[in-house]
Amino acid sequence: MAKYPPPWRPGSQMDAPPPADGMRRFWFLFCTHFFKIILLNLLYLLFCVPVFTIPAATAGMTNVLMKLWREGNCFLWADFWSEFKTEFPSRMFLWFAMQLVPMAFWFLPAFLGAKTVAFWLSLIAEAFILLIDAYWFPLVTTMDVSSAVSLKNACLLLPIAFKNSLAMLAVIALFYGVCYLLLPFTLPVILLFSFSCERLILCLRVQPVMEQWLVQKEE
Repeated sequence: MAKYPPPWRPGSQMDAPPPADGMRRFWFLFCTHFFKIILLNLLYLLFCVPVFTIPAATAGMTNVLMKLWREGNCFLWADFWSEFKTEFPSRMFLWFAMQLVPMAFWFLPAFLGAKTVAFWLSLIAEAFILLIDAYWFPLVTTMDVSSAVSLKNACLLLPIAFKNSLAMLAVIALFYGVCYLLLPFTLPVILLFSFSCERLILCLRVQPVMEQWLVQKEE
């Protein structure tokens, strides 16, 4: 019997190693660690119940998935909890400060009576914040620098890796757009898979960028 079934088996080589990158690796990890990904999604939702823990929970989930992506395995609870409690106050403050940016772009024009302008400005600002968030959390879990420095690096990577940033924005918009439009049918998907799968795909996109612009330079 092959070590893993099609479409992840390259050709007819039964003893070939797992895929190293791309969507082939995503599907290999998704099928191999199926129940672990479900448990991670449920764990993330549980730890997000007090809203102020969302950034810490996101860091914990990202740490698990980055280790899974890079090493092929992880310790679900240990990796989640160790990152959850790391720099808790500073990450909470920085994350909530970022959420104020789209709100500011909404309230100021809306206060002046330009609600259409307010909508589009806040939407664009939210897109930028989501992309910064997509870079920031993998950086804080893998780079040996403070959360503030990681946030600065995330802001720099957004324009430097512009094509990758657009691809990640498309992933985020498509993933959650479909989940929202097909409610309530997608509710089981949201509860079991959505956050962990979306974050695993973002790890797929962020890892090569980090290796090119940050990790290799530090080495």
